[in-house]
Amino acid sequence: MKNATHIALTIGILGLSSICRAAVPPSDETAESRAWKILSADAQKNLLSEETAGALDTFAKTFPSSENVSRVDYMRAERLFKQNAFEKSAVAFERFLREHPKSELADSADYRLGECYYNMGVYLSARAAWTKIIDEEKGSALYPNALESVAMLDMRDREWGKADDLFERLEKDFPQYGRMERVRENRGIVKHFVNDDTQSARLLENVPGERSAFYRGLSLFSLKLFEDAGDALKNAKSPNGAYAEPVGFLKAESFFQKKNYNGAATEFADFVKNFPSSPLVAYATVRRAACALLVKDNDEASRLADQAAAGGKAPLDVRENAAFIKGSALLAMGKNDAAAKPLAEVASREEFPALEAAALVRLAWAHKKIGDFAAMRTDLKRLEEKHASSPEIPMGRYLDGAQYFEEGKWQEAGARFESAVLGHSYTPLSEAGLALMTISYTKAGRKDQLVTAATSALRLFEKNFAPEGSYWRAQSCFFVGKALYDTGRFKEALTFFDKVTTAYGDHPLAPQAQLMTGWCRSEMGEYDKARTAAQVLLDNPKLDKDVRASASFLRASTFFNAKAYDSALVAFAEFIHQYPGDSREPRARYLTGLSYFQKNVFGSAVDEWDALIQKFPADALSQDAHLQIGDLYFRSGDFAKAAASFKTFRTKWPQSPLAAAAMWQELQAYFNAKDDETAIKVYPEYLKAYPEADNAGDARKQEELVYYRRGANGDPQKLDEFLNRYPKSPFAPAARYKLGDMAIEQKAWNRAISEMEQFVRDFSDDKMLVDALYGLGVAYEATNQPDKATVQYRHIMEVFASKPGAIDAAFRLGSLHFKAERYKEALEAFQYAASKKLSTDLQANVQYNIALCAEKLSQYPEAADAYVKFARITKDASAKRDALLSAGVLYKKAEQPAKAVDQFETLMKDPGSPEMEIQATTLLAETERSRGQEATAIKVYERLISAEPASSDARLAGLAQLAYLYEQKKDLKRAVQVYEKMAVSDGKPEWVNAARQRMDVLAKNITPAP
Repeated sequence: MKNATHIALTIGILGLSSICRAAVPPSDETAESRAWKILSADAQKNLLSEETAGALDTFAKTFPSSENVSRVDYMRAERLFKQNAFEKSAVAFERFLREHPKSELADSADYRLGECYYNMGVYLSARAAWTKIIDEEKGSALYPNALESVAMLDMRDREWGKADDLFERLEKDFPQYGRMERVRENRGIVKHFVNDDTQSARLLENVPGERSAFYRGLSLFSLKLFEDAGDALKNAKSPNGAYAEPVGFLKAESFFQKKNYNGAATEFADFVKNFPSSPLVAYATVRRAACALLVKDNDEASRLADQAAAGGKAPLDVRENAAFIKGSALLAMGKNDAAAKPLAEVASREEFPALEAAALVRLAWAHKKIGDFAAMRTDLKRLEEKHASSPEIPMGRYLDGAQYFEEGKWQEAGARFESAVLGHSYTPLSEAGLALMTISYTKAGRKDQLVTAATSALRLFEKNFAPEGSYWRAQSCFFVGKALYDTGRFKEALTFFDKVTTAYGDHPLAPQAQLMTGWCRSEMGEYDKARTAAQVLLDNPKLDKDVRASASFLRASTFFNAKAYDSALVAFAEFIHQYPGDSREPRARYLTGLSYFQKNVFGSAVDEWDALIQKFPADALSQDAHLQIGDLYFRSGDFAKAAASFKTFRTKWPQSPLAAAAMWQELQAYFNAKDDETAIKVYPEYLKAYPEADNAGDARKQEELVYYRRGANGDPQKLDEFLNRYPKSPFAPAARYKLGDMAIEQKAWNRAISEMEQFVRDFSDDKMLVDALYGLGVAYEATNQPDKATVQYRHIMEVFASKPGAIDAAFRLGSLHFKAERYKEALEAFQYAASKKLSTDLQANVQYNIALCAEKLSQYPEAADAYVKFARITKDASAKRDALLSAGVLYKKAEQPAKAVDQFETLMKDPGSPEMEIQATTLLAETERSRGQEATAIKVYERLISAEPASSDARLAGLAQLAYLYEQKKDLKRAVQVYEKMAVSDGKPEWVNAARQRMDVLAKNITPAP
């Protein structure tokens, strides 16, 4: 422990000072205090003198009970410590702590005890003593010293993490102590060993001494700040210093890491010269070999590699590195067979996985150069299996991809290049790998994979890495752009093509990129800009003819896409004239036809397409043109010509991929023309020829529909044929129902029953089941089978209550019951219907039927209520009046005169006819009379006096009641007046005669006027 002596002196002075403070003033002196005063003075002068030793013994014997005896014991232990009698001192301090555990010097004794054990080499006991201070005496002035001492023990034990924690506590709790140079130095060294080199370099800055300078340089080296490391190491490069040797090696290594290989070679050579006996000489020599290899001095690299490994006495790692360098040098010189031997040796050593991985890649390259591809793949397989996370993996995959590329296995090549580029650090090789990946996937037709894998990688490269040359980057940009274009992502593609034309304008692909820029603009609808791009190429006579032809075609296409069909026709004609026989001529002619088509010049369109077919019959566009001609006929509604054209197509090009489409269009022509008999012959041919076609399912459905359609127009025999052929068809329920429905329309009731019963058995889950049950009920009614009809209607009402058909069934059932005078059951059926959501007319209808049924059952209040509801709903004014009249009469019968009065009064507001008004008036008066309202009844009856027609029986009956009421009131004069009205009414003779007779009787009883 380097600082033990320094710390001991500090503690000794502190201890003695503490002891001396125990002296008393002269006036209070006793023999003990005088003796202590003399002893203290002697101890401070020379604790190690014999006089002081005698004084200590004398004091202890003379004053055994003195409180200063503990100090005497401490001073005896301290005296032994200063005499370097650490074992005796430790025993003395142990005894002191046992006898004086609560002494103010206990913490000092613990600390001194730790120092004794440390100096004795008993480190666990030293740790225990110092740890006691940390755990139990946190208030001690020696607490930070204890932290530092335990931390240094941890450093000795290479427990760097624990040491770091203690130094962190020291810094946090005692920052001033932590700034001491020796603490900063030790803490900085610890930070290096816990891989916090940034903090290490900061702490060690400006701390004097070779040790701190060395470790600061080492930390900066670890941070790859090689120049700063070199500057720091200058302070530790004393020729005879303890760190001269590692500093010399580290300085040379700094040059190597900065890739200053010539400088590194010189420094390593100097190191070998200055420290010839150093164990690092072999490492320096192999580093010199590496420098030679890296500056392409392969002969020197091979020589130095042999020198480093000479005699087989060098460390194994040196020998293996030397073999690797020698193999790499031979490989670079083209001596592939010779290179394979040392590389194979290194590739078989598992002790150095990184070196083994690098050797496997180079061994694979050697085998490739030799032509032993199987061995190459074996090497690369070993690399993948044993070193999956090695930085050599990208190189191995690149090599594998290159071999697949040369073999024309594009998918495999693309996958290997992709795995070499993605997920690995960027290197110049990444550029070539990315470019070759884009080319491979392009040739493999894997545009989706190319876009996914390459786009993100290329954008990352563009943002972060400048290429060493334009060759590979330009290709990557072009092929990524092409893949984006081919997948319809034109705006994104444009970015990459623009990059090629602007950043890599001298590249061979630049004209093609300019052309693709135009196509992107065209696809984006920027036709003027697209034409400008094409014109740039057309104006350059030095360009390849094919590029200019492509530009001319692009220019014409922009007119077509912009719907400038007249200009397109001119431009396509110029293209065909200037570049006859060009591979794009068929498309130019095809688009010429489409231009005429868009102008509605259909004859010229057909002529152009016919010319295309005649001149280029083998071109795929000729087939498209033929289909276009057929489609023209189809669009015009001339299905017969369309069918003939499509049929000709499949005769002319039976093996064409479009033959299925042509036959399908032919079928559509038959279908739309409703040429069902021809269609049912062609559908089986289509399905036999193209059972897996996308339209096969639709063809089967259409075939079913055609068979159904043949019978659905009213031919039961063809419907039977359809059902026999397609019993499980989705049209089968409709066909079966149609048979039943046609039978009902024809009143063929037995056939209707048979078909509807069959429907119910076969299609119990079909949505038309309710209609079938209803039709079955109607047929049963027509054949006088009311009970069976009742069953069907009730089934609908119970099982399909939410269906509209349930309402119709309820009406039919109610009518059946009413007709059979089962009024209660009829009422229930109509009430069921009333509970549903009905139209206004149906609401009125059902209330009227409820009223009739209730009236038949003598349920007068219910009947009257229903009539009132009917009257409120119905739009038939006459029916409304009849209902109000009936409601009033029924309320009257039910002895609910107030409700009866309401109905009669409502009716009288709009009676509709004099007769109805008279009838309502009479009934109103009768009702008022029945509830004892005679005065009101008289007033109502009096309305009849002036009512017309005067001869109405109802009027005369009411007037008779009025006259009777007058008589009851002894108002004979008014009674006579009423009888007079009756007598002159021209009514029935019996009414007239009776009135006259009563007049005569009353006249005799009337007292003459005075």
